[in-house]
Amino acid sequence: MIDAADLVADPQLAECFGILASASADILRGAGDPAMIANPYLHPRNIHPGNLTLYRPLIDGLDEPRTGLKNKLVGLRALGTALRDKSTAWQGDDVSAPIDVLFVSHLLRPEQATSGQDLYYGRLPEELQQHGLRCAVAMINHTGLSWASIAPRWKKQPAPRLLLARTLSALGELRNGFALTRAGRRLKSHSSSDALIAELAIRAAMHSSSGTARSALRIGMQVAALTKHTRARVVVMTYEGHAWERLAMLLARRSVPDIQCVGYSHAVLFPEPRAMTASLGAALDPNHILTAGTVTRDKLKELVQMPNVRLGVLGSVRRGTAALSPDRPQRCLVLPEGLVSESVPLILAAIQAAKLLPDVKFRIRLHPVLKREQLLSEAPLLRSLPTNVEWSDQGPLEADFVDCRWLLYRGTSAVFQGVEAGLKPFYLGLPGEFSSIDPLADLDAWRVAIKSGADLASAMSNPTDVKLEQAELAAARLYCSTYFAPINPAALIDIANGVSGQGALAEDSRFA
Repeated sequence: MIDAADLVADPQLAECFGILASASADILRGAGDPAMIANPYLHPRNIHPGNLTLYRPLIDGLDEPRTGLKNKLVGLRALGTALRDKSTAWQGDDVSAPIDVLFVSHLLRPEQATSGQDLYYGRLPEELQQHGLRCAVAMINHTGLSWASIAPRWKKQPAPRLLLARTLSALGELRNGFALTRAGRRLKSHSSSDALIAELAIRAAMHSSSGTARSALRIGMQVAALTKHTRARVVVMTYEGHAWERLAMLLARRSVPDIQCVGYSHAVLFPEPRAMTASLGAALDPNHILTAGTVTRDKLKELVQMPNVRLGVLGSVRRGTAALSPDRPQRCLVLPEGLVSESVPLILAAIQAAKLLPDVKFRIRLHPVLKREQLLSEAPLLRSLPTNVEWSDQGPLEADFVDCRWLLYRGTSAVFQGVEAGLKPFYLGLPGEFSSIDPLADLDAWRVAIKSGADLASAMSNPTDVKLEQAELAAARLYCSTYFAPINPAALIDIANGVSGQGALAEDSRFA
């Protein structure tokens, strides 16, 4: 191993990040304590700018920001919410045991409660039920609303849905707070002959009681309680490298020892996906990793370090469905990820281009997890927009695709749907960016990389060769169809039925 001084001095961020991730995995492999595993600092996800923020102090050799007061306030807020809500561990539809497959999904906006639209699995649970598999969907609540506010909107679906409570009981939140504090103390006193691991443990201790750690511990416990309640044989969860995912697998196995844990890699695979590919031991590793398409599967074949995991393709509801239209308005769709830090530079570039191209309209469509007022409160300069820049009404994404000709993006997976709908994509690179997070980076044509709004305006103004563009679009659409394939229920049917050594899973497995 390289010590902490070497890490800070190394100019290659990817190499630094890899050393840091390896040291984190070394700590977690010896940990059986859920509160330790819940620590987000010990799960370096990838080198997306939004994730790197957590590690910049260590990489740059700076002191860690003081977070003690903030963490205490988070704990008090959770306790207050628990006292107000007085809720059970979950609410929603009735579910009787046993079931075959438990899906762990996400409620990003209240409208999903009524429509039943699942942004991750679509109608897959209902399709599996048609094949004789009993399913239920547990949703992590990202809306910030209590069950009392969501309940009037709730509409029962063919596959029962449950909403995980915002908190545990008041006593449960107190216990978790104490457990996270104890885990932090153990990290501070973590002994290692390796200087890097020792330094990493000290810095991780400062994040042990963070809001993210508290949420990870809570979600892991809720998923485990639900697997025990339903006696599920298979649990399928979105899989991006978050702490709660590994913790949910560990605790689910403690509740139902023979359960099959499936990680669903549904999103874009950003560079250096360390947390989701490192082996943390049989108790913490998934049994299966299913991907959205063959591109992600083939990349993970080269990266996954788990000796017994099986890889397959589940497909995705993100597969583009919008029809191609030859006559599109002069409008550019701006599609940021659900982070303020990612939204602001994209919108500023759009504003710059809009001022240079007054006859072109620009439409901003925020990620469902990010509310407009939240963005504007943190970036008030965006409250005043040029007349040719507008906000999307956040209706169906396909409607925005039909209304636009171009697409400005950075790391969003929705760019694949946009390309399949015929939009020309422009990737905005940022100054000082260590690595591109362009989901379409493997495309040689059709996509265009820019560095500013002025570049965007210039590129949009260039005359085009219609025949060449048609050929490039056809190739780009073909690529997108392999990155996000149609949903394949057979992948989960095989797992639930215990099929091994034959069929699609065996063919797609790295370790068959």
